[in-house]
Amino acid sequence: GFTLTPQVAKPNISTVDLKNRYKRIDSQKFTVGFNGETAWSLPGPDAVGLKPRFFSLGSFYFNAMPFVFADPGVILTDAGTATFKGKTYRLIKVGYKSGTGHTSKDDYHLFINPESHKLELINHAVTEIGVERVTWVFNEWQNVNGLLIPSKLTYYPGWNPEDPGKGTTYTIENVKFSGVVPDKSIYDPPADAVIDTSPSMH
Repeated sequence: GFTLTPQVAKPNISTVDLKNRYKRIDSQKFTVGFNGETAWSLPGPDAVGLKPRFFSLGSFYFNAMPFVFADPGVILTDAGTATFKGKTYRLIKVGYKSGTGHTSKDDYHLFINPESHKLELINHAVTEIGVERVTWVFNEWQNVNGLLIPSKLTYYPGWNPEDPGKGTTYTIENVKFSGVVPDKSIYDPPADAVIDTSPSMH
């Protein structure tokens, strides 16, 4: 699932080219893809509830934290400490050089456990859909081929560090890594796909 839209809080499968960041997301009711240039959806964007590019890139981004913060154009700043539910964390702020990605005006606050050094939660702006702040808590992690990958995340609308309210949880299962690169054609839009023509939010 992807809890920013209730329409997608159901099983789906993501196939990602990690080097080129091509995406394809398949479910029983829709298919969404991004081939590095064009984002598209079947049967259309109404089946997802979000713009195809935002959905395909966004869902992967959270699943791949914290590794995505090593991308070119990312600016990391040590911001001291901050608290969430009374617990103190090391705080790292993330920004982007202008023109980086599709939403370079986004920013992230990373809450790092000072003892385990693991990412435990984030809050961030969602400029592409006009949301001021949202919160994601990384409840559980899984070890896949020596890499720590999120296995359970809880999403909270807004940012209230003392009382975030009732969140929505989703899971990441059956993660596999392979040195065999999928054929690029699976990320290209089929003839009957609806193309996402929304502009980037630089």
